[in-house]
Amino acid sequence: MGHTDHAIARYRRVGGNWNLVVDAKVIAASNRDLLAEVKAGRFRLDLFHRLAVVRVSLPPLRERSDDLFLIADHHIQYLNNKMNRQVVGLAPDVVELFRRYSWPGNVRDLLHAIEHAMTLEDSDVITTTHLPPEIIDGSRATGRIEYSDVLNDGETLQQHLDRHGLEIVRLVLEEFRGNNTRAAQRLGLGRAGLANWKRRALTRLRRAKKDDDA
Repeated sequence: MGHTDHAIARYRRVGGNWNLVVDAKVIAASNRDLLAEVKAGRFRLDLFHRLAVVRVSLPPLRERSDDLFLIADHHIQYLNNKMNRQVVGLAPDVVELFRRYSWPGNVRDLLHAIEHAMTLEDSDVITTTHLPPEIIDGSRATGRIEYSDVLNDGETLQQHLDRHGLEIVRLVLEEFRGNNTRAAQRLGLGRAGLANWKRRALTRLRRAKKDDDA
């Protein structure tokens, strides 16, 4: 969610003798619902009202396929200039993969995928050959799910949930740059609860692996 505020600011340089005036517009962005944060007591109400002059809600990238390809084209051109390349766009199968992928990291996820491919790609189009593996793996769902596509050989439902739950925790921690408190809040857990859940999941997975190796 984006917020803007317009203000006339006055300031004085260090060692200065008079005030300077600047006409400024503040643009702030957050991946949290700030009004809900205010109600929960985690964000100052006065600051919210200072910022919330014009509010713009932006859906996640997976819900904006048209924007997705506009952003992709723009970043390809940016990297062409930066890397002295002449990549013209995405191969058709990459377009289809991008449509199916959920983009958990939103725009940053997309930009990293394109830069990863262009760093390794020699052709004038981005192909599936050099996309990050998570893009390929995360785009395989076609609507109908077969259990053989979901569960590893011999894997139980609990092991599957533990394995994917730990991956979700990893992604959320990455989103909040390793801040365990904020990640736990995002996951609906206390910090201690998150640590306990991770420890129990890892214990179960290690025990299962030990049993398989025995």
